Amino acid sequence: MPYMKSLVELHLFSDIDIAKLPQTIGTLVKLKVLKLNSCIRLKKLPDSLGNLRSLTELDVSYTGITKLPDTIWNLKKLRVIKIRMKKIKELPSFIGMLKRLKILVLNGCERLEKLPDSLGNLRSLVELDISETRITELPDTVWNLKKLRVIRMVGIRNIKELPSSIGMLNSLEVLNADLCHLLAEIPSTIEGLTRLRVLNLLYTAICVLPPKLPTSLTELYVSSPSLQRVPKFSKLKNLVRLVLINYGRRYNESGQVRPSKLRGIGKLHRLVDLTLDMNITSFPKQISSLSQLQKLTLRGSHLQSCPPLPSNLSTLILTRLEERIKLPQLSNLKSHLSELEIHKCSMEDDIVGKLGIRELDSLSYISFECCNFRHLDGFHLPESLRRLFVEGCSYLETVSGLSHLKNLQSLEVSMLDLIVEIPELGELESLQSLKIGFCDRLERLENLSKLKKLRHIEIFQCEKFKGIDNISELEFLEVLRVFSCDCEDMVNFKPFSRRNKDLD
Repeated sequence: MPYMKSLVELHLFSDIDIAKLPQTIGTLVKLKVLKLNSCIRLKKLPDSLGNLRSLTELDVSYTGITKLPDTIWNLKKLRVIKIRMKKIKELPSFIGMLKRLKILVLNGCERLEKLPDSLGNLRSLVELDISETRITELPDTVWNLKKLRVIRMVGIRNIKELPSSIGMLNSLEVLNADLCHLLAEIPSTIEGLTRLRVLNLLYTAICVLPPKLPTSLTELYVSSPSLQRVPKFSKLKNLVRLVLINYGRRYNESGQVRPSKLRGIGKLHRLVDLTLDMNITSFPKQISSLSQLQKLTLRGSHLQSCPPLPSNLSTLILTRLEERIKLPQLSNLKSHLSELEIHKCSMEDDIVGKLGIRELDSLSYISFECCNFRHLDGFHLPESLRRLFVEGCSYLETVSGLSHLKNLQSLEVSMLDLIVEIPELGELESLQSLKIGFCDRLERLENLSKLKKLRHIEIFQCEKFKGIDNISELEFLEVLRVFSCDCEDMVNFKPFSRRNKDLD
């Protein structure tokens, strides 16, 4: 290394079996970037590391290092430190002497329980990532970090609250506390974060959100089994994405968020993406006025009625809706709706017809997952459909009307326990891809000879499946994958076209 004094970057990754660095690394006085990712046998850094006065980035992620050398405080030009190390238990207090440090990543330091108070001396810090650590609280000195823009604290299991001093981080733009399961309180001082754009509180224990949140917010994500109070949404006029989930709470429990508290959502005229799962009986009618809304996800087993939906929707996802719900006709979405997903819904057989799905001229994709209808009629689906996905509908017995779907290019069905045959499959002349899995009673596919555009067939985990009729006539087939099936009729099949590539 004494002969490499012009070296500016040094990257040593997991395929380099290195147990230690030589002391001579300190002679690389021009070195700016040192990355030692996944060198798991590396247990210690040499003290001579402190001689790398030009170093701006140090990455010792996923190594066996348990402690940083004391000499690291000499690295006055250091801008980025990434320390994703499972065995490190504490940070040295002298880390606060790295005055130019902008990014500090401690993600995955599973034994790290506390941040030093000297963290508040990192006045240039822009990004702090303490995700998946054992930290129980942020130090009060965090308010000194006036340039801090991003705090990521995903998956911290022991943290219960944030300090009120967090409201003094005037530059903060992103606060991500996703999967902090014990986090139950957000200080009201958060209102003072006038530059905050993203607040992520998914899968927390939040009971009460402050009545006022920063009006600068463009994205708000909240999910909690204990959620009882939400902010005044009408003030959050810059919101583009809103996820609000009160999962796990029974409807008859006290402290529910009332539908009236959600009315302000109707004034969020910039909203593009909205997810609501509040275990309430009705959603506010004001949702209909969200003229910019493109994606809407509605969940809730207690929902009894739903207002007319905004006509500009391009994606609609309906999840866990019961048979008693009164859904509006979807025909007003015919100009823009391109994707429709219906998941885990308990609905009658003719629900597809009642919703007016056939009139959705722009619809190109439909997904039915874990629904309880017994019959699926392709004549109730729009001719514009290009992709159809059906999975886990264990009560589905029959499929008909597929010949109506003249433009269907992709068909994927799986976990349909009662399906014995798929009639009219051979009439889908635009079909390019066919995937069928875990259909235990399906025995064969009949008469696919008309499918001149079919390029890809995949059949898997269909125990009684014997074969595909006239398979040799599929001259343009490029990929055939069949596995964990009986396929006794396919053992001695005639040679395929030279374009057929594989049979797994």
